[in-house]
Amino acid sequence: MADLENVSVAREPPPKQRAWVFWSTREGIENNVPSFTAILETVAAVPLYWWVAVHFETYGMLLFALVAAPMVLLRSDKSVALGRDWFLAWEKNVWNDRRKYGELSGPERRRVWALGAGCVAVSGVFSYLAARYFLIDVDSAEAF
Repeated sequence: MADLENVSVAREPPPKQRAWVFWSTREGIENNVPSFTAILETVAAVPLYWWVAVHFETYGMLLFALVAAPMVLLRSDKSVALGRDWFLAWEKNVWNDRRKYGELSGPERRRVWALGAGCVAVSGVFSYLAARYFLIDVDSAEAF
């Protein structure tokens, strides 16, 4: 019996992990193994969604998806921690800054003016488009 303990048994090497699989399984997800069907779904879903949005003029949902996609897709622990750190740094720098306009440096003053001009331009464009859309067949006297 003692002789059997000292005998080394040849072990087979562990099975080599595949680079990808056809169907996604829980094991594949946990081991970060991409599946062919997931890639195919992504490649097909993006143009299909854009076609539906353009064909049926559902641009609101398209814009919502554009804004929501990074929040849904970038949710690893590391990315969440990085986003939290960025937000806290931004909040500390922006909202806790009690300086008056005269105390700002030259680039900071230009940034304030650029932000204000951008807001005026965006509101002007949206006002023009809303007026064109809602007041398309209205004379000037009827509008008020």
